[in-house]
This record gives sequence, structure tokens and C-alpha cells, in this order.
Amino acid sequence: VANKVSYESLSVKADTALMMDETTGFEFQLTVKVKIKGVSKKVEKEYTEKAYGFCPYSKAIKGNVKVTFIES
Repeated sequence: VANKVSYESLSVKADTALMMDETTGFEFQLTVKVKIKGVSKKVEKEYTEKAYGFCPYSKAIKGNVKVTFIES
């Protein structure tokens, strides 16, 4: 059974960069900023990790793109 959490607002901003690696050539890096207003940082982190775990895009890039989450 899924847990439901009440929140005021949700925003996600993702920035993609194409970086040069001298060993492997070009690679993508993704920086994601998640803000869930109305919940604690602990809950925000927990739900961000859950979403990343089942997101089809996240699964597709796993191991191929460096993903960094930053606190808002």
C-alpha cells in the first residue's frame, strides 16, 4: 500500500550538461533540484529517492549518466 503525503507544492528543475572526459569522451551529467513545499527535508529526500527508483527515464540512463540531486 502506497503512503500518501500532503504537500503545498512541488517543483523539479533538471539541468543537463555535456561534459568532456579525457578517458571516455563526451558524457552527460544531470543535476536535479527537487522542492516539495510543506514537508520535512527527510520526507522530501525519501520521496525523491523513491521517484528516482521507479522513473522510466531514470532506469534508462542508469549507469550512463551521472545524476546529482541538490537540496533546494
